[in-house]
Amino acid sequence: MLSSMIWRRSPRNAVPAGEPFTLALAMLARRPLTRAELRERLERKGVETGGIESSIADLESRGFLPPDVAIVRVWAESRARRKGIGRERLARELVVRGLRAGEAKGLAEELLPDLVQSGLLQRELERAVAAMKKSNPSPRGRNKEAGRPAVSRIAEKVFDRLRRKGFPTGEIRRALEKSGLWGLSSSGE
Repeated sequence: MLSSMIWRRSPRNAVPAGEPFTLALAMLARRPLTRAELRERLERKGVETGGIESSIADLESRGFLPPDVAIVRVWAESRARRKGIGRERLARELVVRGLRAGEAKGLAEELLPDLVQSGLLQRELERAVAAMKKSNPSPRGRNKEAGRPAVSRIAEKVFDRLRRKGFPTGEIRRALEKSGLWGLSSSGE
């Protein structure tokens, strides 16, 4: 009964005065959290705003809460390489984790310089093409609805997939052109 009361707190049943710091410290012991993530989790546990802010200030003064950029740096490096995402998506995800937009963009550019991003883009292009060809084993057929070769449908699907992963449109198009999947007409469309 007592344990269910601890985990099922609502804002009406707020956390006792001395407990927000202990609760925040326990959350940080599980995994590093940004200030925004910590605030959100404490709010869900029913901690009042004053208790949240004082707990965060106390954690900072004792050295238990490093800067948000330091917290997300390791996560961002791993995420970018493991998931094969581009700078734009990485920056968006960093904002969700609590960084300001400028900090997020700067960190994404630092972690994924042009050379690294183009390598990730090439790897993801190869993966996407293989997945699309696997799902459409005869890419040389015709798309009867649109009257165009199925290869261009594959290029469009690959383009969309890479765009969702956060790679810049121009870089995706150049990579598809280089691979031969994105055929330009003589008018240069």
